[in-house]
Amino acid sequence: MRCTSAKRKKNFLQPSAVFIMLCVLPALLLTAYFTLGPTIEAFAKSLTNATKLGMNRVNWVGLENYEYMFKDKRFLMSLGNTLKLMAFVPPVMLAFSLLLAYTICQCRLKEKGLYRTVFFFPSVLSLTVVGIIWSFIFHPTMGIVNSALTALGLPDMCRAWLGDSRTALWCIAIALVWQGAGYYMVMHIAAMDSISA
Repeated sequence: MRCTSAKRKKNFLQPSAVFIMLCVLPALLLTAYFTLGPTIEAFAKSLTNATKLGMNRVNWVGLENYEYMFKDKRFLMSLGNTLKLMAFVPPVMLAFSLLLAYTICQCRLKEKGLYRTVFFFPSVLSLTVVGIIWSFIFHPTMGIVNSALTALGLPDMCRAWLGDSRTALWCIAIALVWQGAGYYMVMHIAAMDSISA
């Protein structure tokens, strides 16, 4: 036992291990400063009556803010919507990305590289750009969805998709699946390519 622990200590202090630790250290410090620090500070402030403007005297209130938050109907509604999105988007996104990956890997397509790029491209876009694109797609007067429904002879189905409480959440879910499926498709393709014939 003593021999193995001595070997571990010796391996731990090798120049390559020290070099790796020195390379990782800046990333850890930046993560701690920009992520962990603000998170701890925000939690500490949530237990006081502090405001962003700092207009009032800061006093300790304990869990009062959390009690107020969980009594607020708007917060509970937004929490419910978030849980619905979490239940719907990941399974659909993974299933859709697996289907795309299977299609690209198994079908003998000459343009495999083009399809990979086209399907991966939405995952490069920021959420702001994705939101703008899909707001035009679901636009009540100029949108592609309502124009397609009118062209198909279904004008009764046209609506303000993002303005209707029954459809807005599902429109957001579709946009999230569209944006993320390409990224997971590339992961699935890499995994499929590593399997031998």
